[in-house]
Amino acid sequence: MGRSARVVRKIVAVTAFCVVLLARVVSPEAALSQTFGTPQTVSIAIQIGPIVEVSFPEGTTFSLEVASGGGALNTGIDHRRGAVPIAVPVEIPFEVRGNAHAVVSAMPGRGDLTPASDLVGVAKMRSDGSSVSDTAALRYRTVVEFPTGTHRGKIDTGRAMMRANVADSPMRGVVHVIPFGYEDTAIGHYTGSVEMAVYAEK
Repeated sequence: MGRSARVVRKIVAVTAFCVVLLARVVSPEAALSQTFGTPQTVSIAIQIGPIVEVSFPEGTTFSLEVASGGGALNTGIDHRRGAVPIAVPVEIPFEVRGNAHAVVSAMPGRGDLTPASDLVGVAKMRSDGSSVSDTAALRYRTVVEFPTGTHRGKIDTGRAMMRANVADSPMRGVVHVIPFGYEDTAIGHYTGSVEMAVYAEK
């Protein structure tokens, strides 16, 4: 009887210990509920700010040609038979994409800027690397057409900055490089580059 009673007491003690352990094992959800109350559902909205970017499929450099009035390219200033040098504007295409309104502006490259004006650039003769002189420099302006076709045929009245909505789809534009004051400029090829600033508006 004594031994049987001891065995029964041990079984009761082990059972009570297991019950205590089971009582202390609580699910994380229940523990969270007991500590902070009933869990709540929270909606988190992620808002993306306005973004735009520009790309140049043909690069940002250009080449301008100053030719004689007859169209023949040679070297030196051509005053024969009263011929006046001619120079034709060139275009640099670009594309802007994003999720907002894009404001784009173009100006001559930093290496082309003249001390007198930020809006006038000086293209350098491509044939040599000598310093720029009065007869080896070609002045030019930059005009933005964005999107393409905005002021086609009215380049002289164009602006250096324009704005368009690119949220629905990418838009293409061009930078017109317009030479001027080349009546006494040496015949030849001149190179330069443009820089563009692009920022987004809501």
